[in-house]
Parts: sequence; structure tokens; C-alpha cells
Amino acid sequence: MLKMTIDIDMGSFLARLNGLREQVPFATAVALTKTAQQVKKDLRAAMAALFEAPSNFTLNSDYIERATKTSLTAYVGVKKGALSWERPEIYGGPRQQALEKSLAPLGLPPAGMWVLPGAGAKFTSGKHVSVVWVRKIVAQIQANAPSNQGKKRSRFTRNADSYFVLTQKTGRLAPGIYYRASAHHVLTMLVFVRPPRYRAKFNFYRVAENSARRSFPVEFEKAIATAVATAR
Repeated sequence: MLKMTIDIDMGSFLARLNGLREQVPFATAVALTKTAQQVKKDLRAAMAALFEAPSNFTLNSDYIERATKTSLTAYVGVKKGALSWERPEIYGGPRQQALEKSLAPLGLPPAGMWVLPGAGAKFTSGKHVSVVWVRKIVAQIQANAPSNQGKKRSRFTRNADSYFVLTQKTGRLAPGIYYRASAHHVLTMLVFVRPPRYRAKFNFYRVAENSARRSFPVEFEKAIATAVATAR
């Protein structure tokens, strides 16, 4: 998980609250949680503006941990399942795709390689390669693979109307997954390439810190006003 914590000096707030100290921990916890919620919203808005056609999974990749009056800390973090692609956007470097995980049952892609869509790839409405489609291909390749009994296992079949895998360049075909429509027609489904390295472009921490410093004073004032109004 990726988390961030923002330190806020409470001295200037607490100095004004003599006589209300019993309400302060609860009000602070409420303000911190409300602030974390606003940070999450601002991070979502930043991703929507920065990334091209982001999926709901991307936009909902952040989470919060609420503060309590006994633990005055609220966290904003990135869900574990989203770290593989969001970390490079924050820090730079290579990125692991969901497609790679979908191909894992076939031992693909080859070590150190990445997956790109070919001309025959199917996409979702969000313009991402369909993971469901990839899983169907994986299932068909597994179903058509010869057994190990009496012969060496082949990674693909040469029959028409079938999928096959190349783990290294063969003739004009790069490593990838192909569909053989006929003896003379092969369509590229997925291609295996060396992974690109991403430059950091999503300033997660700056967006979150600016949001928190802007939101906390407002939320704290609201929380104290509510605590005073409801105090017995």
C-alpha cells in the first residue's frame, strides 16, 4: 500500500479552545476524516484531468482510513491492486499491466517483456484492452494445447481458426499471441515488447498536501462549531 500523512500544527487551533478541551479530540478526528475525504476527491479530479479516458478502477484507486479521537491520524492511500500501474505515474519507472496477470496461466509474457494490443485486439468502452477477452484467449489456448503424454508439449497449434503463441521472433512475426484465420491469414492479437519506462507525471503528494492544508482549517471550524452546539 502507498500512504501519505500530512502534519498540521494544532497549536494555533488549540490556543483558542480553552474550556472546550473535552470536545477537541472528537472534533479533530471528524475534521481529519473530512479532510481525508476531500483529499480523495481532489486526487480523483486530478486523475480525471491528467489521464486519458481513465477507468472507474483508476478513479476509485484511492482509499482513506478514518481518524478517531484516540488516534488523531487520517490516511489517504492507493489500493494494493492499483499500485502496479499508479506507482510509475507517481515515481516513474516500468509499469505492470493487468493484462500480464491475465496471461500468467500460460507463463506469459516472456520474462522482462510487456504486452501491447495488436490489430485484432478487443477494447472496452473505456478504450482499454478487454481483460475478459484476454482470459477467453488464454482458456482456448489451454484447451487446444496437446497433452504431455508421449510427446513434447507444444505451446501452440497450427490449425486454422486457432490461437498460437510465439515467445521469440519467428520470420516476420514478433513475439506475441496470434489468431490463425486460415493457412495464409494470421491476425495479431497481442505483442510482447520490452517495457517502456514512464516519467513521473502524477504529483500525488503535492495534490494531496495542497488539498489537506486548504481543507483542514475549514473542516476544523465546522467540527468545533458542531461540538459546541451539541455539548451537554
